[in-house]
Amino acid sequence: MADIFHLTITTPHGKAYEGDVIELQLDTPGGPISVLGRHMPLVVPVVTSVLSIHATDDVKAASWDHFAVSDGLLSVDKHGVRVAVGSAEYGNEVDVLKAQQDLEEAEAELEQRREEEEIAVTEAFVERSAARIAAASLHGKIGTSSKAVSRVEAKIRGRR
Repeated sequence: MADIFHLTITTPHGKAYEGDVIELQLDTPGGPISVLGRHMPLVVPVVTSVLSIHATDDVKAASWDHFAVSDGLLSVDKHGVRVAVGSAEYGNEVDVLKAQQDLEEAEAELEQRREEEEIAVTEAFVERSAARIAAASLHGKIGTSSKAVSRVEAKIRGRR
């Protein structure tokens, strides 16, 4: 049987998730990582991406849940795992049409930006919209034939 650990995902608006899990997967500036039970102590930045958890709500059929998260921090110690991020949106709750519209608008705006600071802000919005679409796709809310999903999946594969 897999080691189970307690996970808390928090945002400035409160807890987005709390429960016992088997595995956590997320992206850091150094690349993707997985956290399992009895993981060594760790503190690492989190980048805007999809955070996936192998939940243990149903012991017979443990399932994966996916969240679109923004930049933040992951902390692992003997008491559990905490992820503090600016935002966390459960993939099954993403408004896919709005996320696709946001992504298209941000990409169009990015092409018009000239100053470095404006580009960084717009790129962050593109990443957030892409993560929202990817999380929704992983929950089956979008058919895999969607142009936006294909673009997001290619982007994610390119990072890993």
